[in-house]
Amino acid sequence: MQAAPPMIVSRHLPGWSATRVHMVIAILFSALLLVLLAFLSLVDTPWLAFLTRANTSHPPHWHLPWPVLQWAVTSPAGYLTLFALGILVVAPPFVVFSIWRYRSQVLPARDVTDVPQVWWAIPGQARLQPPLLQRWLGQRRSERTVSLALLVVGVLLFVALVGVLFAAMGVSGRLLNQLDVQPCITHYGCRPWTDILKRVLSSGFFAGLVLGEWAWALWLRRLEVTSGVWFRYGAWMGGNRLYYVRQPGVTSEAATAALARVSPTHAVPYVRYIFFFVLVWSWYAVLFAAAFLLDTWLQYQWLPG
Repeated sequence: MQAAPPMIVSRHLPGWSATRVHMVIAILFSALLLVLLAFLSLVDTPWLAFLTRANTSHPPHWHLPWPVLQWAVTSPAGYLTLFALGILVVAPPFVVFSIWRYRSQVLPARDVTDVPQVWWAIPGQARLQPPLLQRWLGQRRSERTVSLALLVVGVLLFVALVGVLFAAMGVSGRLLNQLDVQPCITHYGCRPWTDILKRVLSSGFFAGLVLGEWAWALWLRRLEVTSGVWFRYGAWMGGNRLYYVRQPGVTSEAATAALARVSPTHAVPYVRYIFFFVLVWSWYAVLFAAAFLLDTWLQYQWLPG
């Protein structure tokens, strides 16, 4: 059997490659993440280490009861280790949600093979869309019932999580205020300020968004190979409308069947996107509330000498 020729994207294809657009966005976000990590691990953390070691200006120093924990809090390598562990905990829900959110755009993508780019956007396309209520809740009655139930559960969950987060912040702030009123030890100075877990989770949240963008770009690239199409955007910033151009030798029926295997057969109501985003955010909110309390507990563990 003769091997299939390698897929080569023609430079003369109209529009913008959807895969390349998302890869460029992922690269830019990755660069910002590296800058953030460089600042936190190479600038912020060594300053804390300076405050906790013996030196000419502060001969006695503060330390934690556990050497491994002090290494994680005060060294760049320790911070990067905590960051890697934070990614393993925080990032997977963002990656899964990112792919699920974009998959519904694949099947409705319009075949624009041999169609001039000026005709990609159909003039009456907005009038062909379903009513606003159906786009938000669904077309069938059972679908609307499920969407309304998810909306109620999502709102209650969001309110509860906001309450938990603000309660953790309040408890943390009250305990830290009690710690602040304690006079600093004259010979040792004030204890170092520790918020390592909050910084790790903040970086992990951004890393989850970056990995979600990478996952979507790589998944879209793989789908181009398996389905025999090239996904395009009409403009550089993409937008909500996805198009595709069939590769040579691929029929319209074959492309539609290949895309139908990986995409929902009907539009997903907007309410469900909101609900699953709340689920993803809830996991992060619980972790962030725990980070407030653990950082506060860690603040009390510093020992002089």
